[in-house]
Amino acid sequence: MQSSIKNAASSIINRNPHYHNELIFCYPDYIFINKEEISDLICPINFGILNDPVTDICGHSFCKKCIGEWLKTDTKCPYSRKMLNPNELYPNLTIKNLLARQLIHCVNSDCTWQGSLESLYPHLEKECDYTKVNCKYSRCTAEMDRKDASNHEKKCEMKVIVCEYCHHSLDLNQYYVLLDIILKGMGKGRGNL
Repeated sequence: MQSSIKNAASSIINRNPHYHNELIFCYPDYIFINKEEISDLICPINFGILNDPVTDICGHSFCKKCIGEWLKTDTKCPYSRKMLNPNELYPNLTIKNLLARQLIHCVNSDCTWQGSLESLYPHLEKECDYTKVNCKYSRCTAEMDRKDASNHEKKCEMKVIVCEYCHHSLDLNQYYVLLDIILKGMGKGRGNL
């Protein structure tokens, strides 16, 4: 179980760091600028830097999600092997606050942003050009870097427009089909417009 969680978490980050929403397990150590300050803040389950740290009654600290996954299949502490009740895990605010102030690089490998760890999620959600986003048109399933979204949405076949003839909302593909039908009925083609 321990290795499967570690493999899942690291493969998500290594496969494509643009999927920052998957950073629910450990933080990857490569994002931290001053690694010496955080070298002891390692999760004993997945061996990354503690993310949302919790502490058990013995004083051991874990990432909240890592220990949560661990406890789904093993009811014992990974360190002491004593019984561990999920209700006996408490937030470790000291470590959380220490990490929040650490300077980091963006988890998206192409981004040059640097800031505090506590600024990472606002940066990813609102600013980072390399965060993956979905097309704003609900019927479109395309996913792209934020920097490419505007160009995609201008040409998106699921772009919603209002037909100038029937005044109904249609996606771009439906609009061109309808426009061809209307123009053929008028004896014209789109090329004659």
